[in-house]
Amino acid sequence: MKVIHIGLMRSMPDVPKPVILCHGANLESFGFFQRNGVREMLTTFSRIIVQRIRPGQRITVEQEQMNEYQVHVHVRADGLAGVITADLEYPARVAFSLLAQLMDDFVNAAPGWGKETR
Repeated sequence: MKVIHIGLMRSMPDVPKPVILCHGANLESFGFFQRNGVREMLTTFSRIIVQRIRPGQRITVEQEQMNEYQVHVHVRADGLAGVITADLEYPARVAFSLLAQLMDDFVNAAPGWGKETR
């Protein structure tokens, strides 16, 4: 069981594509010359999925290009979205628990998150 990518994004209807707030990837299992391409594909695929999900929804999607990985996505009502890309052995329940904890930690560390400033 391994996680290769975790990211937090801001997804709002007024923004054409989700904004990456933070992300990290463990690409040691890929060749040196493949890593940039894999990182770009993970980021792009994450943005596309987050953009298509309604707030409050959680889903798991299997990547077609990388058959041995699934992407777990949770978009909260306040526009905060979390994404984990992991292998097929990684339990979805654990991935969504980790996403919930990461998003709660982010909201607690960023006072005023989700509040519109005028």
